[in-house]
Formats: sequence, structure tokens, C-alpha cells
Amino acid sequence: MAALEVGREEQNRGAGPALPPDQGSAAHRSGSGTGRDVDVELLDLDDPAACDVTRTGGKAAALARATQAGLPTVPGVVVAAGAELHDLDAASPLIATIRRRLGAGPLVARSSSPVEDTESSSMAGRFTSVLDLRDDTALAEAIIAVVASGEAVSDGDEMGAAPPVAVLVQPMVDAAVGGVCFGVEPVSGRSDRRSVVVSSAGPDAVVSGATAGVHHLLGTDGSLVWRRGDDDPGARLDRRRRRELVGLSDRCADLFGGPQDIEFAIDRGGRLVLLQSRPVTTTVRGAPEGPVYGTGPVAETFPDPLTTLERDLWVEPLREGLREALALAALASRSTLAQRPVVVCVDGHVAVDLELIGAHEPERPRWRRFDVARWSRKARATWRVGRLRAALGVLSRDVVVEVDHALAEVGPLGALRDPQLLGVLQRCHVALRALHGHEALMGLLVPAKGTGLTGVSVAVRALSSARAQHVPDPEIIQRSPVVLALTGPRLDRTELPADVGAPGPLSSAPTDEAAVLREALRLRARWVQELTARTVRELAARLVERGALDDRGEVVALNLRELVALVDSTGDRPPDLAARAQEELARRAPRPPARFRFDAADRPVAHDVPAVGADVSATGAGGGVARGRVRLDPARVEAGDVLVVRDLRPELAPVLTRSAAIVAETGSPLAHLAILAREASVPIVVGAVGATTRFREGAHLEVDGGTGALREIEPVDGPVPESEVGR
Repeated sequence: MAALEVGREEQNRGAGPALPPDQGSAAHRSGSGTGRDVDVELLDLDDPAACDVTRTGGKAAALARATQAGLPTVPGVVVAAGAELHDLDAASPLIATIRRRLGAGPLVARSSSPVEDTESSSMAGRFTSVLDLRDDTALAEAIIAVVASGEAVSDGDEMGAAPPVAVLVQPMVDAAVGGVCFGVEPVSGRSDRRSVVVSSAGPDAVVSGATAGVHHLLGTDGSLVWRRGDDDPGARLDRRRRRELVGLSDRCADLFGGPQDIEFAIDRGGRLVLLQSRPVTTTVRGAPEGPVYGTGPVAETFPDPLTTLERDLWVEPLREGLREALALAALASRSTLAQRPVVVCVDGHVAVDLELIGAHEPERPRWRRFDVARWSRKARATWRVGRLRAALGVLSRDVVVEVDHALAEVGPLGALRDPQLLGVLQRCHVALRALHGHEALMGLLVPAKGTGLTGVSVAVRALSSARAQHVPDPEIIQRSPVVLALTGPRLDRTELPADVGAPGPLSSAPTDEAAVLREALRLRARWVQELTARTVRELAARLVERGALDDRGEVVALNLRELVALVDSTGDRPPDLAARAQEELARRAPRPPARFRFDAADRPVAHDVPAVGADVSATGAGGGVARGRVRLDPARVEAGDVLVVRDLRPELAPVLTRSAAIVAETGSPLAHLAILAREASVPIVVGAVGATTRFREGAHLEVDGGTGALREIEPVDGPVPESEVGR
């Protein structure tokens, strides 16, 4: 009996003969070799009836459509679903008919069920397929096994009645190379990319996982974006082959109404043939366009997704402050800034235009390199920016002093009238705009020469000391408001980290005035955000007392205009407010990609898609060299582990004391957590795009905080040698 393979069936390895011209494509009714008549429907792929999924299953029906549309396929016949074939043997007229139509060469029997290859589920590898059927006995046994595999799938999934299974029989393809072409980039869903894996061992080796193959990421014109796995030279696709394969992918997408996951082979004669086509199950995001955005630069400020009112109160002053800073620093013209949002929100997650703030180099047309007008504008701005840089320290100190005076003057919120509370919100907006703008200018124009203590570092020490004395959290905030640096702003409540651990040693780095000023500006911004939150809570309590709100939590779903209208009684409660509030508080939207652009439907599409196994480029932020086990969940970090995360969020500060190293997909060496890591001599690497997918949980990683190098290593017993710590 031929060997059976359960799993996503392996593909044909050769081009078989064409159908004999005198056989036609009509359905065939056959009897069994036992002499007992059995009703079996046999359909050729070029028979229109073979396109009926209920009769031939998803796989065969798709190939029938492709065959009849003129796509390059392999001839085949389908034993329709529902046939009773337990007594099938080599002497059966059915076997004789199949051999007469497909020839005497090796065949393959493949499952094809109506529940396979649908848009919602591929059921890949769940049914049986049998390869290399060289005699009639093997063919008969394989057909029986394929039909029976529906029972096995039903038993394994407890899905009730066994799904019907048709059997697609085709000649084996003698493949020189073969593999899979995914009609979109599978991770990001980008429709302007084709992900192709090819192996000289044939498509069966790729789909079974026996080989990693050579991975090609292609553009829609067949251009090579990147290629990984060049240890199989025979599987490298040249330009002609890439274009031919992309063309086949496009033809399949046009035929079936959307991007397809196709399996293909290139036979010994150089002919490209389609072996299978099914809808991709990845969410299709479209082709990205416009600026590249990222959450990294603001992940510390806004670690959690914001509600409607939080966005109005905190994102708009950030946007205004950044716009002004970018204009003053001559990094963008005011007309450009007027056309670009600078700061965006994706399901409440805040992201900034990385190209504008200099964190991503945009792709410019060649002619822009010789744009004399652009050079002239920069030259005219040089003198102005030089004067601004010289005065920026004094200006920033003045802003810090003014904000401190304003905060001290507010007094108890319960003693203020409603108009005064609305005035506090307006003053907070102005203060946040100034604080964000000056902090951005300090980062853009004044290079940091050292580190010194951060607000987060001081906050960890203050919180650890207060917790040791069993001081309640509200009192801790009242005594040491610096602890607010450990948590992002929220309107509904203020939560400090439950566990901060023991603080690390004090930094011996020289004090840098620019870094100190940036820290002061950041901390004041957090204090002003907290004042805003407390003001809104006071207003919400009053609105509940007067019946304008049913519950204090509903306030988060109001926009600022609606809140003002309710407070001064110039507007009514929105009729859908309760539903909006419930949706806001229940939302747990995932973060957008570390770097992304928007498609035509305003959906975020990942900009960087590193190949699995590819080197991850990153920036060293200091701390030396360390090795440890990779942890992707901060809650699971134990002593000596390497924490790999998307963003450097404030609540990660307590994890530093037990981490061997930190690797972040976003962030900069000037981020709070980066500075705090250097203070504790913990190696830290930032900007490691794709690290959370590149490095698996439990792998062992070497992290060089100086060079940014990340290297997977074999598990090492014992600690890292002292000569390598802090190197």
C-alpha cells in the first residue's frame, strides 16, 4: 500500500501527459471490481460540472475554474464527493477509466472537501493525500484512504457528521523547483507584496516544512525587495521567473476575486504550473501610502489606548506643540505641516510622523537630491535655528518655572466653580502645548552629552521607599508626585505599579543640563495631564449629581465640545452616550505595528517586515553585553532573562532590576527606560524592528548595548563572564 501523508498535502513533482484526445470530459459512472454496481461520478477538470464545490470540493473546484480560464494547470479527474468505495480494488472499471484518462505514469490522489480552501478556513493538512502512486492497487487503496480521511477529521474535531471528501487524481509533476506564493505579505497584509518560498526539493518539501526554502519578498512588478536563505542556489528566482510568478498570482486573484495562496511547480521543461489556489486567510490591508508613523516616541507618554475625551485633552496639544517645534527647527515648512497630521490615533493608540521628527529617512525621488530651492530654505533657516539653540535652555527653564507657579495656584478643585474648572482645562491645554513643544525642540536641537538621573529613576526610588513604609498610593502621589512618571495618564483612575522591586545603584554618569531640562519638561507634562484628569473627574461627579450623566465613567466617551456643553448647560446629553461609554471602556485594541503607513481604507499596514531568520538592525543604547533567555511577556521575566518588547512603557521600570537586558522594537537612547537601564548597567537595544516576531520565547540571546548587535546563541550554563559584563 502506498505511503499516506496526513497533513497539508505535498505537491506533485512532475508534468504528466495530457488527457487522451478521444476521452472527452463528460461525467463517468462506474461499477466496482466486485461486480456490485456502485454509483460513482468521475469528472474531468475541464468539465463545467467540476466547478461545483458541493460535488468536487474546494480544491478541485478551484483547479477546475483555473483550468477552464486557461491558467497553466495539470490535467486531472475528480471522484465526486459521496462515493461509497470501500470495496474498490485494482480491477475496478473506475481505476481503469482513471488510468485511461491520465496515463500509466505515477499519480497523486489528493483530498478535496467542500470545507477546505474557504475564505475563513483553509483546513490545510487536515485530510489525507497520497503521492507517487505507481500501480493500480496503490491507486485504489489511496482513493479509499482519502475518502476515509473525512471520518478522521470529524473524530479529531468533534464536528459532528464527517465532511464529504472528493478525490482529485492527477499525474505527478517532475518539478525542478516549486513552492508557495502568497498573494499578500502574510504578516502585514500588504497587497503590494508577494511572499514566495521556493525549494529545489519541490513544493512538497516547502508545504510539509521539510525545508525552509529560499524566501523571496517581491513587488507587484516582480522586483526583489529582499531574499533570504541563499543556501539553495537552484531555488533563486531570476527576474523573468519572478515576473511570471507574480503574473500567475495576479491572474488567480482576478479569477477568484481576491488574493490567493497558490502552490506551484516549475517542471524540468521550464513550464510553470499551478497546483493549488485558495483564498488567503490573512487580513488584506492594501498598499500603504503616505508618511511612516510609529508609536515608539510617544509610548512612554501614552502607554495605553486613549478614550475620546482623553484624545481631545492630550493629543491635540501634543500635535500643536510638535508642529510648532518642527517649524521652528526648520525640519518642515509650515505648509507641509498643515497638510500632515503629525500625530495620529489608531484605535486610541497614539503615533507620530517618524519622517518629520527625523526617526525615519523617507524615500525621496532622485531629483530631490538636487533640489536647490530646498537647500536654499535650509540655508536661510540655519542662522535662525542657531540663535534658537543658544536660547533654548533659558526658554525651557522659564517654561518649567511658569508651569510650577501655575500648578501651585490651582488649589483644591472642589472649591472651584464650574466655569473655573473649564478654565483649568483650557490652561492645561496651553501648558501642555508649551511643554511638548519645548521638549521636542530640546531633543531636536540640543544633543545630549550624558545621562544623569531620570524622572523614572527618581520615581522608582520614591515609590519603593514609600511602599516599604506602607504609605497608601494616594498619599504617595501627594507627597512625591514624581511617581507619576511610572504610569501613563488616564481619566478614570491613577494606578501606580504594584511591584517596583529594589532600586538599582545611583548613576555615576555626569550631569547633562540638556537631559535634565528634558526630564523636567516631561515630568511637568505628566503633572499637567494628571491635573486635567482630576479636573474631569470633579466635573463628572457634578454632572452625575445634577442628572446630566448616569455614571461618572460615561465622561470618557464625551468629546471636549460635548463636555463643555453639558457643564455650562448649553447642550443635552448625547442619546447614545451609554453605549459609547461601554464601548470605550471595553475596548482592548491591539497596538498598531511598530512602524506603519495607512492604506486607502485608513488601516495601518506594517512598513518593516523582516524575514524570519534575517538579521535585526537596531541601535545600541548602552549598558554593556549580556546573555539570557528571551521573554516576550514582562510578567514572566525572571532574573537573568532578556525582555523583548514592542515599546519602552513606563511600567517596565520595575522589570529592569531583574532583567539581563532589554530589547525594544521602538524608542530611542534618550527614552526614560533607556536612561534608567544604563544607570543600572542593564544592556538595552532600541529600534529593533521585528524583534518580537524574530526572537521566539525561550530562545537564548546575546545583547550588545554598545553596538546594538543581537545574536541568538546556544544555551549557556552559568552567568556571563565578568569580562563581558558592562563591556
